[in-house]
Amino acid sequence: MEDVAMVAVILGFALAGLRMWLHRPSVQRISAGQTAAPNPMLEARLDRLENAIEAMTIEIERVTEGQRFTTKLLSEIHDAKRAIGAGQ
Repeated sequence: MEDVAMVAVILGFALAGLRMWLHRPSVQRISAGQTAAPNPMLEARLDRLENAIEAMTIEIERVTEGQRFTTKLLSEIHDAKRAIGAGQ
């Protein structure tokens, strides 16, 4: 499950890098000290992408917690069966 968490972290960093790259100072200046106006459609798209990645991260964390819980239960069942078998 660590692989899924790692993918989520990498996606988060990729999104941050993409956002920084898209918001870099423009090579083409309108006038001294000014940059081109940001594209509102691009901003909206990046916001939707960011929200989608955040939602995926939350879901991945929920799955991870469920797997931890299941592993804990299975371990306790295994230990209980071993204890019962050792007592006979």
